Amino acid sequence: MNNVDTLGIRLRSLIFHSDYNIKQTAELLHVRPDTISGYIRGKHFPDLYMVNSICNLFKVSSDYLLGRESVEEN
Repeated sequence: MNNVDTLGIRLRSLIFHSDYNIKQTAELLHVRPDTISGYIRGKHFPDLYMVNSICNLFKVSSDYLLGRESVEEN
């Protein structure tokens, strides 16, 4: 599994286990919902700024989001 797939799987899980849906997540990150969907489906990969923003929103490390560690920080 590559980083794009890992990020998509983990982002989908983070959204599912949060109080947000894709539209709300997109609004909080100041992007369109189809951008978030693209990350989840592996069609797009976020830039470094967006990776940081996603990590801050869901309170996880970039290592977790990108698949370099297997446990959330919480």
